Amino acid sequence: MSVCIFIKGILKMDCSLEEESNRLISLFNELIESEECKGLNYQCLFAPVIGIINNKIALEKMCLLNTDGFGRIYKQHFIEKNNTFTLVDNPYESMCMELVMRKWQ
Repeated sequence: MSVCIFIKGILKMDCSLEEESNRLISLFNELIESEECKGLNYQCLFAPVIGIINNKIALEKMCLLNTDGFGRIYKQHFIEKNNTFTLVDNPYESMCMELVMRKWQ
């Protein structure tokens, strides 16, 4: 039996890549619908978005699911290297900002 633990915004993994990808996607979906994100607090998405991007299985699933345009936004920020928010140097931050803005604005 494997376990994934979420502590203070950091994911601790002791599970298979498939389980990890499912947990990251579930966490992203839960957080994007949260009151925090409704209040445009994009920082709560950092842990799952970074985890998804660094997990090939999760990234492929998110691009197929196209949750809130995730695949297109990922391509723009990490393949084309074009941040939506040009005053932000960090592509993860710009991507999280865009995901929240598209969802709640």
